[in-house]
Amino acid sequence: MRHHQAPLGRRRPKCFGVRLSLVTLLSLCVLSVIVFYVWCLSRMEWNRDAAPGEHHVRSVSVAAATAAKQADSTSPPRRPANVDMASTSSHITATMAPRSTIDAPTIHHHTAKTASALDTSTRPLTTQAPTTAKSSSITSSPMASLQSSPTTTLNLSSAHATTLSDSDFVILTSFDATQTFLKTLDSPIFLLFTCGTSPDTGQVWSPTCAAASAAVVAAYQSISPPHRLAMVQVGTSQEDGDKSPFRTDFDIFLHDIPSLMRYERNNQGYANTSFVLEGKSVGNAALVEFALTEGRSTGVRKKAVDTIRDYASFRTMAKLFEDTAPTYLLFLSGSWPHNNRVWCASCRYREAVVEYAFQKYAAPNAKLIKVIVAQIPAEWNKHNPYKKLNVPHVPYMLVPHLDAFEMLFYQTYRGELDDVQMLQSMFERDAAFQPAASDVLGLN
Repeated sequence: MRHHQAPLGRRRPKCFGVRLSLVTLLSLCVLSVIVFYVWCLSRMEWNRDAAPGEHHVRSVSVAAATAAKQADSTSPPRRPANVDMASTSSHITATMAPRSTIDAPTIHHHTAKTASALDTSTRPLTTQAPTTAKSSSITSSPMASLQSSPTTTLNLSSAHATTLSDSDFVILTSFDATQTFLKTLDSPIFLLFTCGTSPDTGQVWSPTCAAASAAVVAAYQSISPPHRLAMVQVGTSQEDGDKSPFRTDFDIFLHDIPSLMRYERNNQGYANTSFVLEGKSVGNAALVEFALTEGRSTGVRKKAVDTIRDYASFRTMAKLFEDTAPTYLLFLSGSWPHNNRVWCASCRYREAVVEYAFQKYAAPNAKLIKVIVAQIPAEWNKHNPYKKLNVPHVPYMLVPHLDAFEMLFYQTYRGELDDVQMLQSMFERDAAFQPAASDVLGLN
């Protein structure tokens, strides 16, 4: 029998003892690439119309997320009986309805005032409704205990002594005196909560308070703020400050000392607060000026700031998103309809800092979108749609982008939201990548 031998040079290669043709090897390679490609598709979203809640968050140099601070989930107190109920909505904003008809106290020009503690039998834990009747435990007018003098010197510290001579500056030294004074207001006011003077040392019990008080007083005297300023001294020691009834008052809900806030009573017997700063932020002169001028301080440009209050609107925004301008998503909690105070304590004082840095340092065409994750604390649970977006806590910031395949992804801001320098670095970095107006016109 004659055996045929394969011609030399045409032997098929062996792989583990099995001879394979070149076509078979190429087919296996192509099949492997296809399998890998399908696996990538299963791990990534290529459809821009998908729900944003299913998108994965891509973190760039993300540090470990800080633990979420405990939210203020305390239910609002019952509405005072002697106040007419006004209609409310789930997204109530600051009302301009008429407030208390009590005449504002007369304040003489070129005079500063100091309020002493008013003795009362009880200390209310929540703000009560304004009333035209005087309290049975207070026999004199609310301002009877305010002592007038030509000038008053605040012994903040040896390095922060400031002489006050402004006609609209008031000093209050107790919770009861503060509540009595606030009930007489028919216009907004700025409240500075600072440390009281220690009877042992004669100075305030925290150097942070000394610096903050000096910064606020200096800013207040250097500009023309739209409203008056009242300084509230909270306790003569750290222990007194921690136990202060201001910390449980439903409207004020003091989170830290020192704190600065805009206070305005509404027609429901409660008070709206805004432009809240606390801690070291109160010592930042630029931040204080931003708050005292209600965001209209010199040198701060007005940029677009929007608010999304429901998940459907967020999905619409994500579907229509075009990465043509720097956009920042600031996730915040909802607010109580009674006084428009956000139930997340950290959101309350960081919101103003973020907005200041955004207006000051972001690109002219930048956008800041505030996203309300839950109207009440009970809605902020594991089933919340924003949890799928890997928003672990509020406040939180994500920066949306589109990649080369038009897929939406998010970068996580890795700094503290009350760190002005860190926010400035991010905003200025993003602004540097924006094309100049001449370049844009040249492309068109």
